[in-house]
Amino acid sequence: MISIASKRSLLSRVRTGADAQLSQIFLNEYKSVIDERFLALMRCPIDGSELANADSGLVQKLNQLIEAGELRDRADQRIEDPIDEALVTIDQKNIYPIRGGIPSLIGDEAIAFPP
Repeated sequence: MISIASKRSLLSRVRTGADAQLSQIFLNEYKSVIDERFLALMRCPIDGSELANADSGLVQKLNQLIEAGELRDRADQRIEDPIDEALVTIDQKNIYPIRGGIPSLIGDEAIAFPP
């Protein structure tokens, strides 16, 4: 287990861009789905519904569609960058991408559930 001081030191180096390789390792190692306590406070900006963490199968499917150039957001813009994770509305109408641990809760950037 890594100590809090070590995590802070690593994060400081990542934030300053001191070590690009370390930055990638840190993001890969410590990225995780949104904490449930925080997630309970978040809502869909379009309809106010609750959000949940997407399962890895959905994220993989979305990234395949992105790679094929077949995925568009609500503003009808083609999505070009793969996602790390995602949040989904409970009714499974909208998907919000997470990249680098940061969720994008912008209505126009929401993704409709693929068929």
